[in-house]
Amino acid sequence: MSASIPLAIGCTSVRQFDGLYSLNDLHRASGGEAKHQPPRFMRLDQTKALIAELGHYPEMGSGETPEMVSGVFQIVKGSVNPGTWVCRELVIAYAAWISAAFHLKVIRVFLGTIDRQPEPPTALGLRLIDANQAQLLREAVADVVSGGVQGYGETWARMHRKFVVNSYHQLPSDRFYEALNYIRSMPGYRGPAHTGPQSHVSAVSLLQPDVIDPAALLLEGQSDPQELTGAQRAMVEHRAWQLAGDAHLLIRAHIERRIAFRVHKDRRTDENVRTVVEGTTLGNALTHHYGSELRQMAGFIGYVQHVADQTMARYKAEMGRLGVAGTSR
Repeated sequence: MSASIPLAIGCTSVRQFDGLYSLNDLHRASGGEAKHQPPRFMRLDQTKALIAELGHYPEMGSGETPEMVSGVFQIVKGSVNPGTWVCRELVIAYAAWISAAFHLKVIRVFLGTIDRQPEPPTALGLRLIDANQAQLLREAVADVVSGGVQGYGETWARMHRKFVVNSYHQLPSDRFYEALNYIRSMPGYRGPAHTGPQSHVSAVSLLQPDVIDPAALLLEGQSDPQELTGAQRAMVEHRAWQLAGDAHLLIRAHIERRIAFRVHKDRRTDENVRTVVEGTTLGNALTHHYGSELRQMAGFIGYVQHVADQTMARYKAEMGRLGVAGTSR
């Protein structure tokens, strides 16, 4: 599963909601036959098996079908965005269920759109978690549910509220370990202990200042100013005011983005916004990109270490099962 992209089948534009596609629009695009209505597709055993695999939701195959699995599908009732909304994989499966011709049409539309699609933008330039990190989150949720204290819906909902996202696929990569350890701290968790790029994060964070000194950034290492003529000084003043105007626009945009990132829209009171605004300096505005790059680097290093540790653990377990001596690191 990945971020949704625009989709139109023939003359029918397929709406999107919460990163999912409208299966009702797909139904209309296919011809709208009663035998192809979305509820019929969602009740199929093969559809339930696919949802269980996509959402790491083994409960899907038993008992009553839920109305949503985060990032996979959602059935909305009421007057706002009603209908069945599904991820890209279920769109393709639905098209295959209808007919080979419609299946091929949907695949070609997706492939054509992907070929033209630029890399999706992310909030404040942050990259989102990748497929492997998403799988680790799903496994952690399954380990929580296996404890019998809470189900998949409640576990995902708590994670989404904590990190203010609609789907775990929207989680910034530099918050991956924070989210993973948050899930692992939930009641009933049965699985590996907390993990993360602890040593790597601390090493990289040593390189990251809290703020950058603008004066040092602009003046350090430069020659001392020399006497200028009146005309030359006027040129300098004119250009300085032009650059100040450009800086004003950029800093204003930076502050607005800080507000959007730090204050959730449901808690965007004057007091909370004032706290962010007054805490913004020219220095932390300049260091934002630098700090973001370092945090992403730390997250990647930690993720590689985590995968290496998991691989070594599996290797040692397998060697132990086979009775091979000398399996310690």
